[in-house]
Amino acid sequence: MYQSKGSIGNWTCIGRGISKAGFTHPDLPGYLVKIPIREEAFRADTESDVRTHYNRVQQIRKMSDFFDFKHIILPKTVLFESPNGPYVVEEKFDLMPKEEVSQLKFIEDINREFERFLKITRLCDISLRNHHNAGFLNGTQNDPKIGVFDVDCRK
Repeated sequence: MYQSKGSIGNWTCIGRGISKAGFTHPDLPGYLVKIPIREEAFRADTESDVRTHYNRVQQIRKMSDFFDFKHIILPKTVLFESPNGPYVVEEKFDLMPKEEVSQLKFIEDINREFERFLKITRLCDISLRNHHNAGFLNGTQNDPKIGVFDVDCRK
């Protein structure tokens, strides 16, 4: 994976961003493995984009807990080191189909909470409209939750 940066063997690349690639594997259902896509970090102020991602998830989780955002969920995330460099194993969210979102109860209140969350955390590059780094979680129709799964961009 580190050499090809793409699907190889049983590893399937399901997405690439500006700094990381996400992979699934049949032996890890419900999880993603994220690796850096370049040797040097995209952001000049960090040594590793994957390590930055992990640290920011932990930081944003603390902020979310402190401000009691009841409808915001961040993935379980673990950082590992390997001979090829760091990688993250992260919970993979199952997002609700967009056509179901408009039918949710209390959608305006939840959207206001999400906007407040973005303002307080200073996160950017996140959009609920097209599931860009966030989306409503499938199975939470009675008590809707928004999964936020990329927190690298901050204002």
